[in-house]
Amino acid sequence: MHVCHAAAQRHEAGINFPDYQREQFFGHGDAIFPTTSFDQVHIQFEKDGAIRTILYDQVDWTRYNLPCMADHCGSTPEEWVVNPHCYRYFANGTGNPVAEACWRSGMTSASTDTHPAIRDYDNGLWHHLVLTTRPDGQKGFNQYLDGVLRAASPYVQGVGEDKGYADLAYLNHLGVGGDPIDPVGDIRLCGRKKPAVWSDEDAEWDFAQYDPRRYFRGKVAHFAVWDSALSQEQVNDLHKSYVDKYGLTVTPFEMPSNIPTPMAYYFMDEGHGWDLKESVSQDSMAGRVNYVEGHQVNHNYTEPNWIYDDVFGRTIACGEISNKTHPELGSLQKDFITLNDVAYGANGRWAISVWYK
Repeated sequence: MHVCHAAAQRHEAGINFPDYQREQFFGHGDAIFPTTSFDQVHIQFEKDGAIRTILYDQVDWTRYNLPCMADHCGSTPEEWVVNPHCYRYFANGTGNPVAEACWRSGMTSASTDTHPAIRDYDNGLWHHLVLTTRPDGQKGFNQYLDGVLRAASPYVQGVGEDKGYADLAYLNHLGVGGDPIDPVGDIRLCGRKKPAVWSDEDAEWDFAQYDPRRYFRGKVAHFAVWDSALSQEQVNDLHKSYVDKYGLTVTPFEMPSNIPTPMAYYFMDEGHGWDLKESVSQDSMAGRVNYVEGHQVNHNYTEPNWIYDDVFGRTIACGEISNKTHPELGSLQKDFITLNDVAYGANGRWAISVWYK
């Protein structure tokens, strides 16, 4: 079962880092590869108000497994790792127009967007986000916000934005996700890690770095991941269990009776320091708050931005702006979170849950 669940507190609408392009909230997968490649899960907050989900498992069509790409990239993940940029470059780093033409002809797009007019996520309140594959075992995934289905793959009429990917011309028209998936590397929150060569042609091909324009500025709490899918009823019960406890300093770890124990659960309520404890394994250093030298502006960064929240008590805020009226004149703190890799997708069903504000 592959379910992702977390809580975060979104910053005030219209106030953000002056140079931001979009906000990367969640990412899991080998950062040397594009988000639109195999074994990748990503959630982005777009400037227009939409929440974008990008997900590709080991069976979904990507730019790598197109039939016309075999001569350039090979036909297995092991071959693709040798040259992760084969869809665009020769092995020597020069352009490969034939491979790029193949990639662009593939029609592999499959991301989902919530409707941008429904932008509750940036009203300064806590919101509950759940991403889960389908409990019936079919292809696809559902993305819930505060217990409400806001986007789905394949597209559900009237839910989210219809991006036209149900057209038979799109190779993933039946939906993405629901088959085995094994993202490589740390689970990442609040920052976008991507190939360095995209920004610096002289960079090493196997080096990834964080994008200074894609940090999330908001609070995060209560991240959990399961190796089974959640139904609508389970999502509702999970959400209600938190709502019923809003008056408490810390939300109880115990799951509702019809929801299994997650594979990993982070309260993110330490209140100090850099390490984050994972409560299922009791590993006190399973997660960490991080930052990139050079992305902090005029800020003596000696401690993550721990805050007290009226709902969840102590929690973490990703990023801070000292001057919200003129952010370009103040100090900017940009940080991100990494959590230990969890093998949640072996049978193709999974879910995550997270609260944010």
